[in-house]
Amino acid sequence: MKQDIIDSLPDILKNNIDTLKNTSSDTDNNYYMTDSELTVINFDNTAKSYKEEKCLSYLPASNDCLYIADSSHLYFLEFKNGKIDEDNIKTKIYDSLFILSDIKYNDGHKYINSIVEFSKSSIEYILIYNIKKHGKLSFNNHFQQRANKKTKLYGGVLKLKGFLLKDINFYSENEFKNKFVNKFNK
Repeated sequence: MKQDIIDSLPDILKNNIDTLKNTSSDTDNNYYMTDSELTVINFDNTAKSYKEEKCLSYLPASNDCLYIADSSHLYFLEFKNGKIDEDNIKTKIYDSLFILSDIKYNDGHKYINSIVEFSKSSIEYILIYNIKKHGKLSFNNHFQQRANKKTKLYGGVLKLKGFLLKDINFYSENEFKNKFVNKFNK
């Protein structure tokens, strides 16, 4: 993310700046899904800060990170080195959007006013998976076929495209590097 974008963020986001590499960490397996040093917002840590700020008794689910390219291009990123659970993915999307909708600047003004309209036009979701553990997952083939067959697996996530999010993509680690990291690592 560019420094001017970081400087314009509310404190709860600004205080959780991290690298893409760190947010891609699978600590159980000592594995990073990317080695990119792109600056992102660690959204897991943002959720922890939000929990403390709001005195919640539970930790909201959250996507791993948020990348802001500009004011109308935001990307929620979720790294999955292990099991991919549709209900967990959907919960993370909903909770992350709720947290984002409730973030305010110190003067009380909301960071994003109309989250549903904003997310439908400006927020994309990308799930990055380990191809060695899951094989090739093609958005147009595997996920779409499952959605068309009305099986539970992933169809519910795809339904969020246009309903709640601008776009949804599933990338292997290599696809993520080629289609996302290389695009913004300039």
